[in-house]
Amino acid sequence: MGERTDAIAFVNFSTVLEALLLDKEETERIATTLAERLAFVLSDKSSERFNIFHKAKGLYGTRSDIVHSGTTEVPEDDLESVRRLALLCLLWLLNDMPEIERFQDLVDFCQRGKFEAGVELDAGNAQPSS
Repeated sequence: MGERTDAIAFVNFSTVLEALLLDKEETERIATTLAERLAFVLSDKSSERFNIFHKAKGLYGTRSDIVHSGTTEVPEDDLESVRRLALLCLLWLLNDMPEIERFQDLVDFCQRGKFEAGVELDAGNAQPSS
């Protein structure tokens, strides 16, 4: 694909994640909220969640660069990562749909996981509990 096409695809996959994991009313800490929810949706292991969280925050930074600064260069591995995360999130929601009837159920699921893990993922030097 060309740089422009890759950038458009990257934003599209990012938008999928936003639509699945964020409420339209959420306007603060978007990158952190999205990354935390994605981490809790995709893994039940704290070390994996920590890695997913940091990867997702970095990818959201790339998305912001594309949308707000007009960047068109997207590393191929970043495009593949955001595509993979969007697909895994969709699959998780499809498989766990009986438990997730409302958006608030998803928010509650992630909040419970956050408190069970015993760590604030956005803290600068926080490490997940094992």
